[in-house]
Amino acid sequence: MINFVRKSLMLKLIIFFLLVALIPLGILGYLSFNNAKQALQRIVFSDLSASRDRGRANVVEYFQRSMSDARYLGKNPGVQSSFKALNALLKYALLLDHAKANPIAPVNINSDEFKRANEDIDPMFKRFLENYQKERAYEDVLLIIGQDLGLVLYSEKKLSDLGTSVKSGPLKDSVLGRLWTKVVDNQKPAISDFSFYEPAGTINAFIAVPVFRSEKDFYGVLVLRIGPQVINGIMMENSIVGSTAEAFVVGADFLLRADSREGASGILKNKIETKSTQRGIQGKTGVGQILGAKGIPVLNAWGPVGLKNLPELGTDFDCAIVMKIDAAEAFSDVTTLAFRSIVLAGGIGLVVAILTLLLARTIAKPITEMTDRVARISEGDLTETIPDLKRTDEIGTLSRAFGQMVVNLRNQIRQILDGVSILAESTSQISATVSQVVVATSKASAGISESTTTVEQVKQTAKVTREKAKKVVESSQQVVQVSEMGKTATDNTVFRINMIKEQMESIGETVVKLSEHSQAIEAIINTVQDIADQSNLLAVNASIEAARAGDQGKGFAVVAQEIKSLADQSKKATEQVRTILEETRKWVSAVVMATEQGGKAVTAGVEQSAIAKEAIQSLSQAVVSASQAGNVIDVSSEQQFVGVDQVAEGMASVEQAMKQNLEAIKQLENATRRLERLGQELKTVVKNQKI
Repeated sequence: MINFVRKSLMLKLIIFFLLVALIPLGILGYLSFNNAKQALQRIVFSDLSASRDRGRANVVEYFQRSMSDARYLGKNPGVQSSFKALNALLKYALLLDHAKANPIAPVNINSDEFKRANEDIDPMFKRFLENYQKERAYEDVLLIIGQDLGLVLYSEKKLSDLGTSVKSGPLKDSVLGRLWTKVVDNQKPAISDFSFYEPAGTINAFIAVPVFRSEKDFYGVLVLRIGPQVINGIMMENSIVGSTAEAFVVGADFLLRADSREGASGILKNKIETKSTQRGIQGKTGVGQILGAKGIPVLNAWGPVGLKNLPELGTDFDCAIVMKIDAAEAFSDVTTLAFRSIVLAGGIGLVVAILTLLLARTIAKPITEMTDRVARISEGDLTETIPDLKRTDEIGTLSRAFGQMVVNLRNQIRQILDGVSILAESTSQISATVSQVVVATSKASAGISESTTTVEQVKQTAKVTREKAKKVVESSQQVVQVSEMGKTATDNTVFRINMIKEQMESIGETVVKLSEHSQAIEAIINTVQDIADQSNLLAVNASIEAARAGDQGKGFAVVAQEIKSLADQSKKATEQVRTILEETRKWVSAVVMATEQGGKAVTAGVEQSAIAKEAIQSLSQAVVSASQAGNVIDVSSEQQFVGVDQVAEGMASVEQAMKQNLEAIKQLENATRRLERLGQELKTVVKNQKI
């Protein structure tokens, strides 16, 4: 996938524009979500705190009002009369046998006296409970008589607690028994914590106030039994709106004392021990987000109810009040905003993607088309053209630049084709010319070899002539005796000298031809050097054109370099040939001079032979002249031998030079053939380009 994205300009543009559009939108959305969440969190915490404070104030107000009601009842004249009547009943009952038999319950609640006393009291408390039972959850009124006995001598509900002692009976360890003991000991009102009250079978709290006939005359204790309904109602009223919102009160044992949920069936059953309840029990007030009992983030506001801080209530306990709501519900509006933002971002991303796709197509499509055409051009098809997109942006400029490049490349290839054709023709001509030079040089070398052989023969002849001349000198002293032999020898000498003369003339002609061939070779060398210079210039021009062509011209650059190298080799070879030819000219000049001297010597020999012949014929007349002529012949023969020997050495040098010249020309021929092959290869390479 990554490689596909790397190769696709369209995908790169889409991803780039999506990132450009979505990253700022994402940052803005995150900042908006975060700010909204923080603002909403502050609002929720503020609402929770306000609900907690209202609930706490309402609970405290409820207990204070209930305590006021209990105090009011305790001071009511009717209640005072009821206590007076019950005390009188107790004193009377203690005198009866029933009291002796039942010390824990000395009053017979089934007696007519007890029933009449209760019937007199009932109307007042019934009206009281009817007025306040629903409003303040007052469930019963108890009158406990006797500081020493603690007998429940009145209960409006007539439960099993009626007639029972809270000091020594079954209710001794109940919440009512403990509260009565506290009130009697302190002689002050008090409120108990909520607890399960077995006679009623319900969860109740008790408010107890001492009743005095006078400041120091204690009648008993008036007790209001209350239920948790009012406090539950207070929690419900002060709980913030929400399906997961909840307000509750927990005691020091972390069990519920009141709950905002309908029915409040979890009171004294559900244990809620969280950081918020712990801090509330510790007397701390605050707000925060914690993990609830189910591990769900919950927003909480906690604090103590503050019952201990109210001496008039006489409580030795306190509770924690907690307001909470699940973070998910509290931030539901923000979550909805986030969801809408995500949907909006998705819509914007889709619109951006579509627009980017359209834009990318306008960019990528012409580039793809140009890429296909350029690929075919790079394969050598220069007939391909780059279309003019008629656009004024960078892509239009790029297409026109590519089009102009193809036109320029096509023109350069045409020029290279023309240059290669000229190079091939020139190379062919050079090759033909060099072949002719090789043939001519081979012939010249063969002629020089023949001339060398002839000169060697002349040398031998001159040697023989020198020996003969010596013999003539010797024979001149015996001319008389051997005149006939001298004549024969003289004839032979004349004949051989004539042959030598003819051979010397032939050598002269050969040397002249050799000089002419040397001039022809020099002209060929000049031609080859001109061709090498032109090849070198052509190679330079080809290198320049290859450099202009860029990567497509690298092959032409290699070929041009090879042509330049061959041209340099040809130039060096022609310079070597020119040097050898100069040496050859020198030796040819020496041979010409030697030949001229030999010719002169031969002519002199002929003349001397004629004189010798005449002398021999007139031997008798000029013996002295014959002897002198013999000496002259001997000297001439010596000179002739020396001259011929020099000619032989010169011809050997010429022969060696011609061999070297032939080798150099053969190297030139090989170089020319290589140049011709390279020209053909270059022509083949260039022909692959279609124009």
